[in-house]
Amino acid sequence: MAVARPHHGAWTLTDDDLSFILGLIDRGANVGLANPRHLRLLQYAFPSWKINVNGIGNSRLSGLKIGTFGGTTTTTCGTLVLLIFHEYGEIDPGDNGGQIVHFKMQLEDGGCHVNDRPHQLMGEQNVVPMTLYG
Repeated sequence: MAVARPHHGAWTLTDDDLSFILGLIDRGANVGLANPRHLRLLQYAFPSWKINVNGIGNSRLSGLKIGTFGGTTTTTCGTLVLLIFHEYGEIDPGDNGGQIVHFKMQLEDGGCHVNDRPHQLMGEQNVVPMTLYG
């Protein structure tokens, strides 16, 4: 995940700030899924490729195009940032839309620290992106 960076210090993106962007972070997922109603398609992968996804609500999503998606949000310190998500499958938004799914390992591979423990277990429920200054 590539993000805009503040001029000094590190910042944290919390679940309150990213209600549309974060959706669901799945430890067991092997791919991220983007809903075009919440993230904007920047471009499809070239050469074009597609994936099939099994196990979401005992269903199968077939032929999802892979692309790069982006969205904006405001951090806890008031900075507007652009979030870029690479190699996400584009889901059909349908009548009711669909959940955005982030692959935890992909976020961590991009330098983010994913705090996904529940609040009931003293978790922070946030994503701390890498920064040039932190």
